[in-house]
Amino acid sequence: MDHLSVTRGIRWWRHHRSVYYTTPDRPRKPLRYIATGYIWLFQAIPLLMLLFLTGLGVPVFFKTDVPPWFAATVSLTLFTSAYLAEVWRGAIHSVVEGQWEAGTALGLRFWQTVRLVIAPQALAVSLAPTVGFMVQIIKGTSLAYIIDFNDVMRWGKKIANAQLDGAEPFVIFPIVAAIYFSLCFPLTVLSRRLERRTANYGYSTPSQLINQGA
Repeated sequence: MDHLSVTRGIRWWRHHRSVYYTTPDRPRKPLRYIATGYIWLFQAIPLLMLLFLTGLGVPVFFKTDVPPWFAATVSLTLFTSAYLAEVWRGAIHSVVEGQWEAGTALGLRFWQTVRLVIAPQALAVSLAPTVGFMVQIIKGTSLAYIIDFNDVMRWGKKIANAQLDGAEPFVIFPIVAAIYFSLCFPLTVLSRRLERRTANYGYSTPSQLINQGA
């Protein structure tokens, strides 16, 4: 590959790379406006409010029956996707400009550069906040009981309200807390292990990353 080809490749890459981004700091395309509005909207609305709107508001205004599991799924999906989109966007932007240009200089196409050079480094940056946020989402599912969704919290409340010996709230709710802990703690440990395994990507050259992915 001669010097002229490399130069032309870098110029082409700089000109076309913005097409693949949907970020708030580059609002020149309609898709970016849509993505930015989506992220800002659902980041600004609390999860509890989304549950109220989908589980209680939609059935009243549109005169239709919305199953609690469907309302909870929609609310959690909208809330989670808005936050994770921002996390992953920041992870991709944390990769220095030279890494993109180095991938082009090595003769890689766009998706080859993403898969072999950018994605491994972005993964190392985004892994911890992604898993950390998923832990918060698991705990946030306890709010779904307000729309009659039968989750762990709702069953714990039913049992605690029952007139049964040994089913007092100070007995039941610590058990519920232990269930949430058993779900979140292993996920946190897994996140730390994966973070250690991928930490080396942040200090690798593109050629090293390509050899690792081969």
